[in-house]
Amino acid sequence: MIPMSLVGRLVGLVRAAEGNEDLVDAGTMDLIREALAGDDSRIADLEARIAAEKRRLAPDCITCAVKCGRTDDWDPSSLDEDGDEVRALKLSLIEYLGGNAKGMTDDDILRALYHIGLAGLEPQDLEPFFG
Repeated sequence: MIPMSLVGRLVGLVRAAEGNEDLVDAGTMDLIREALAGDDSRIADLEARIAAEKRRLAPDCITCAVKCGRTDDWDPSSLDEDGDEVRALKLSLIEYLGGNAKGMTDDDILRALYHIGLAGLEPQDLEPFFG
């Protein structure tokens, strides 16, 4: 399974992409797919590249004096706040992404990662990702 720290960084990247969709390009999606492949030997490199891409998508967030948290990385420990069913669905979705991202559309990957980082979801909010 993809390391949870990497998932957290990817969710932050997707959050930075929201509102900046015109800047999301093939390089962005290639990086996301590469990270979802979960090569444990390259975590530090992937995290650094994700952080650089996030800065490219939302450069003003780094220097913003009034931090809103909109582009923050997701904290995987927040899974503890989800109910058992939602937590299980999110973990299943993470596992699914790790094995199937190459065959998914860009929009589906971005939506799935975005939903993983959302709080207060109900099981029905995640069920569409499982077909």
